[in-house]
Amino acid sequence: MISNSPQETIEIAKAIGQKLKQPTVITLEGELGAGKTCFARGLAMGLGSTELVTSPTFALMNIYDGSKFKIYHFDMYRVKSFFDLESTGFFDFVSQQAILIIEWGSNVLEYLPEQRIDVQITKLGNEKREIKVYGLDI
Repeated sequence: MISNSPQETIEIAKAIGQKLKQPTVITLEGELGAGKTCFARGLAMGLGSTELVTSPTFALMNIYDGSKFKIYHFDMYRVKSFFDLESTGFFDFVSQQAILIIEWGSNVLEYLPEQRIDVQITKLGNEKREIKVYGLDI
């Protein structure tokens, strides 16, 4: 899919979020500024959250209430080892009936379930993005 603006990215993710079932793990990949948090914002909106979705870069995890599910939004940019991951509390949340959105999921791929949705966002210009979604079975 091609997005020509942050709003289009949100709308694409919102449509996906409306169809998700729990538990679901979604990884978001892309360079800094590609739109991972923007995509996460759309997913949360699609899941019925009215909360402001922000990057969990410094907090490592943000929690949002969706209309049906809890949403755990992780940023694994600085997570480089099992011990780093464990310190985020990740393993307490991965087994819950919830939606997990994981930015920089490739840093922790070996600890994620094989059944997940992987999203790759590539910058094509100032606001234009290519969004590839893998493992979406809805």
